[in-house]
Amino acid sequence: MTMNQARKPSVLALLVRVIVIAGLSALLAFTVGLFLGIAGIALADRFFGGKINLAHSYTHVALPMAGVTLVVTLVILMAGEVRRYREAANLRPWHTPRSFL
Repeated sequence: MTMNQARKPSVLALLVRVIVIAGLSALLAFTVGLFLGIAGIALADRFFGGKINLAHSYTHVALPMAGVTLVVTLVILMAGEVRRYREAANLRPWHTPRSFL
């Protein structure tokens, strides 16, 4: 393959790339959410007293944060990757208006 030749884009590679990056970002969001949830529960216990239940940091902070991050990342990455795929495959870009004449 010479320098002027570009590889044909692959839909499978696009999907794998999007899923891996979205999964890693969700995992990062889960760890940050878990840390913030544990810190928030510890601070609330310090100020208000009571019994600590760290399971709330998983269910009420970390999982929803990771879920929202996963969905948002999937939507944004899919839009960008589909746009890049269409341009690489020499298909009509989305931003080009259609000519009906």
